[in-house]
Amino acid sequence: MKQILILIALLTLMIVAFLYLNKPTPSDNIILDSMPNEEVMIIDEDDIPKELIREIPDNFANVEMTTYRSVENKYEITYPKEWRGILAPKGVGLQSNLEDYAIYPKDIPYGPSPIFDIGIYNETFEEFIKDMVDIEDLTKISLNGLSGYKFSIDKKEGSFYYIFTLDENTIISVVYWPNEAYQVSEEEAMWVLSTLKVNNK
Repeated sequence: MKQILILIALLTLMIVAFLYLNKPTPSDNIILDSMPNEEVMIIDEDDIPKELIREIPDNFANVEMTTYRSVENKYEITYPKEWRGILAPKGVGLQSNLEDYAIYPKDIPYGPSPIFDIGIYNETFEEFIKDMVDIEDLTKISLNGLSGYKFSIDKKEGSFYYIFTLDENTIISVVYWPNEAYQVSEEEAMWVLSTLKVNNK
């Protein structure tokens, strides 16, 4: 009887030791920061997309607006008329970039980082992000009939991506660059983003 009890005790210790040695490490639980990009795409398909529609800010109530409409790529976005929009010449940027439109607030010199950079790419979402690193806060989003994802890259740099699928081989990417020098609040910027529409939807 004593030998049986000793055997049971040893077996219990072995089980406890096995469970302890095989417990998940903290790095196993960090999906967006530590795992390869292909793992970042593991999102619960039952998640409800976050709707990006915003109410117009009070300080925009009496501001004259303008709307940029892309004839070729069938999208539009509205922003204060005193801001500046720049359409890059064709052939500038990546080969897959079909169009690039940058929006700068007033009184800000042209520079490498506008407050919004809108690009049309002949790529899938997976192809677009395959070489990106340090993707954080990946979230499903929807806007005016479009669906896609929001995520951030390098929070020190402070860029936020909003990627929407236009068709199986084309996406629209809106990169938001918050910057104190722009003197544009997040509320104002997010309202401008919420005016993005695709005309063939």
